[in-house]
Amino acid sequence: MARDVASPLTAVDRVGRGARLRRGWLRRSAAAAEVLGGIARRALDLIVGLVMTLLSAPVAFGCMLWGRLRGRGMLEHDVFVGRQMRPIDLGRIPAPGPLARIPWLWAVVRGDLSLVGPAPLPWSQTAMLRPQALVRFQVRPGLADLFTVR
Repeated sequence: MARDVASPLTAVDRVGRGARLRRGWLRRSAAAAEVLGGIARRALDLIVGLVMTLLSAPVAFGCMLWGRLRGRGMLEHDVFVGRQMRPIDLGRIPAPGPLARIPWLWAVVRGDLSLVGPAPLPWSQTAMLRPQALVRFQVRPGLADLFTVR
């Protein structure tokens, strides 16, 4: 159905039940609020990512030195699937537990990751995806998923 330019409605595609895309119609003011919400979300990611990167830099440097002294590399690189199926190269510190993901904060600052979003999928697992699972790549992957935050 064609809409004229002066129409107060705009089309929005959303994920519905069963991971199907559904088209909905929003008033232009609601669409503008959604765009502003995306800008605010990115600004929050940028600010928190920068602060956390600066605060965790001494710990990251210590872990990288510890890995180097143990005969391992300072960073290990993995390729993950990002937004719109683009590859993301993420470094990992050879450290135990969540300390290994400290370099991922820099990916938040770069804009490859978000603070909250679906977990990044390793590139090696893309061959096993079903077509319904491709919906998750419409948003930016994150450090923590929504289930962890709630």
